Amino acid sequence: GVRRFRWSGSGTSASPVAPPSLTNFGAAGPPASAFTFPGATHILAVTSGATGKLVLGDPANATTAVTVVGDVGDARRIRCLGDVCVISAYGSDELVVATWDGGTNVAITDTQPVGDGPDGIDLLPLDDGNIGVVSTGSIDATISLTIVTSQGLVVEGSSHEVAVLRLADGSYSVDWRGRSFAVELVDPLTHLAESAR
Repeated sequence: GVRRFRWSGSGTSASPVAPPSLTNFGAAGPPASAFTFPGATHILAVTSGATGKLVLGDPANATTAVTVVGDVGDARRIRCLGDVCVISAYGSDELVVATWDGGTNVAITDTQPVGDGPDGIDLLPLDDGNIGVVSTGSIDATISLTIVTSQGLVVEGSSHEVAVLRLADGSYSVDWRGRSFAVELVDPLTHLAESAR
């Protein structure tokens, strides 16, 4: 079911309030992922399904309908850094970029094609003031790297297929961008115990 949250204005957690009727999301559909900043007055969310939407909600008033910002396809995740938010649009194989001030000012600003079935995304601040976006294609085993300006415009993007081959217990060969790397997974506690001897 759909649950709305009342934002306390401090920390990074929200406490649930009585679930509103589904009419609060209207035709936007059920929420798939949401984001807010500490101290923000609103919550930015994406809804799932082929007709997924980017919506803005006011957690202080659980009976107010959400505001539909725009279409984002079959959205899976939303992540924000500064005024830039990025949505993984699974069905259309793209990232949708938006700007948001934590209040009522939000706009979709750009899109970027990425690997097949983008799901996981992470945003990193870059030294030049831009934002680096890493996304994973869950269907075609790709890693996509995208650079976005602080105004929400895509500067550059590339996708790379990653192949992983298991060699032995805990040992793998990872092929990426024409090079091969040996990777060994080690339990950190075992490693620490052995180095303490």
